[in-house]
Amino acid sequence: MGETGPWAARRGFDSVVQCPTGIASIERAGERPGALPAQVLDHATGYLAAAAALLSLAAARRGEPPRSAWLSLAGTAHWLTSGGTGDREQERDVHPDPHMVTLPGAARPVRVVSPPGRAGDLLPRWTSTTDLGVDSAEFTRI
Repeated sequence: MGETGPWAARRGFDSVVQCPTGIASIERAGERPGALPAQVLDHATGYLAAAAALLSLAAARRGEPPRSAWLSLAGTAHWLTSGGTGDREQERDVHPDPHMVTLPGAARPVRVVSPPGRAGDLLPRWTSTTDLGVDSAEFTRI
């Protein structure tokens, strides 16, 4: 994983990494391997990269030396499937309900994943959303 090991020189693709990291087995239907319904490894690794950058900036602002982080899709897959414990079997016991929030949508309430974490004393939250395809496809000047 990452910069060392047998995958070090390979490029990562979310759907390909899901197989050797065990996600295809966890998500299987009968004998057929499965896949996550979204590119979760790509998204989660991106969020971790953003968090690492913000932590490094905060540390630099406090006068600490800059930090670096090495991230990989395989490392993120291991972290996600282990529930942070290293035990892949616990993945089956993780339920999404505590992480979901229902927001008013354009036509009906929409259930979405709530934002993760907090920033100091601030707890991020969604205030509204729309149904897919309801908003017009246009750019707005800021």
